[in-house]
Amino acid sequence: MGLRGSLKRLAFCLVAFSLFSSCLSINSESALATEELRATGPTIASGLQHSCAIDTQGTVKCWGYSLARPVIPAGLPGLGPRTQITAGAEHTCAVSPQGDVACWGYGSELTRMVPSGLGKVVQIDAGDHNTCAVNTDNQLYCWGRNTYGETNVPSNAGWLAVSAGHYHTCAVSQLGQASCWGRNRDGQTEVPSDLGNVVQISAGERHTCALNDQGLVSCWGVKSGRSSVPGLGKVSQLIAGESETCVILELGGVTCWDDNGTRGLGIERALQVTVGTSHSCAVNDQSEVTCWGSNVVGQSTVPNGFKALTSYDTLKTVGTPEVSGFSAIGSELSVDAGVWDEGVTFAYKWL
Repeated sequence: MGLRGSLKRLAFCLVAFSLFSSCLSINSESALATEELRATGPTIASGLQHSCAIDTQGTVKCWGYSLARPVIPAGLPGLGPRTQITAGAEHTCAVSPQGDVACWGYGSELTRMVPSGLGKVVQIDAGDHNTCAVNTDNQLYCWGRNTYGETNVPSNAGWLAVSAGHYHTCAVSQLGQASCWGRNRDGQTEVPSDLGNVVQISAGERHTCALNDQGLVSCWGVKSGRSSVPGLGKVSQLIAGESETCVILELGGVTCWDDNGTRGLGIERALQVTVGTSHSCAVNDQSEVTCWGSNVVGQSTVPNGFKALTSYDTLKTVGTPEVSGFSAIGSELSVDAGVWDEGVTFAYKWL
């Protein structure tokens, strides 16, 4: 992608994630090795009624509504290490250190079926019922439900980052320009002309927010509190949910706002924040996860002792134990039975 593209990608990563610096493997004979495992993007994600995160060993763990995830106490067998994760309404996708993508959960086959030819993925984001990913060649792919054209990717740009919302999608080009497409009932795809050089964009349900290289946030779409940006100062990361928008401030504090106003959450030195339909989560510089909001089905109840992967965690062993009962169906995974983690047995299927 050339020196200019490389520098822009580096700049994007430094600003958007500045505060924290194939898909199935069942080979029982893999040699154990020691290598550094670094987060390549968000390692925690909130969906409709579930949360998923990647721990310090690269293992995906989920909690909340079981239709969106297999019910497994020790993680997801056979998935192998993951370094980035995203959650839609009822599905979840995760990226391996090699840039491979795996998706699972509930919903239509189109939502969960990863297309072939993605290449090495560097950034991924799930909307309610669709998913988009950017690869190392700055190509953007989207798949899943396409009710309002939300997966119809414009072909006139090389892309740095993407955000999939409820029924619309937004992306940032290599030139720092934002584009949005899909449903536009509330003006959520009408990108303002005065954003400056955009480094991060986030599509919510009926609104969109962008962060520029000066740390300034702009929002547009539905005319309500969620699109009215409060006085924030400089921001290092943002994410828009169904109605709530949250940011990480320059010094690591978390501020959120919605139609009911603005609130600080008392979270300090945050590295990541994620917003779901009615709950949110954040990770601090000690890899501790805090979730708040609705907890009807346990989506905000973080497993005891859980530590999330950050850019500085190290994976001690590489290789996946032998697991029986796995079969690959295209890019979907089907599991009937097997053994994982010192004899824990399970029986389930990724629908």
